[in-house]
Amino acid sequence: MTFRTVERDEDDTVVVLYTSGTTGHPKGAELRHRNVYDNALAGIDLFVSRGQRPATC
Repeated sequence: MTFRTVERDEDDTVVVLYTSGTTGHPKGAELRHRNVYDNALAGIDLFVSRGQRPATC
């Protein structure tokens, strides 16, 4: 099996999360590559002490 490289931009959608919202009707919230990356960095800043290495999976 071969995989092709896909060009992507930091503003491309990486996932759509569906919530019920306040009206009870599902609504899609787009997360972009930039959002996911920034959230990961914020988590590292909050929960990883100096000298530790963050685990990734």
